[in-house]
Amino acid sequence: SSLDDYCPSEQVDYIQEKVLDVLRSLYGSLDVHLEFSPGSSSA
Repeated sequence: SSLDDYCPSEQVDYIQEKVLDVLRSLYGSLDVHLEFSPGSSSA
C-alpha cells in the first residue's frame, strides 16, 4: 500500500510493476485487475 508507511510511496508503482514482471515470467500472460479503495492513491 502506498499509504501505510511500510513502503516509500514513491516506490510503490515501481515495485508493483516489477512483481508483475516476475509473475508474467513465471506464468505467462496475466489478466490483472488493479483495484483501489475509494479515495486512495497508488502514489
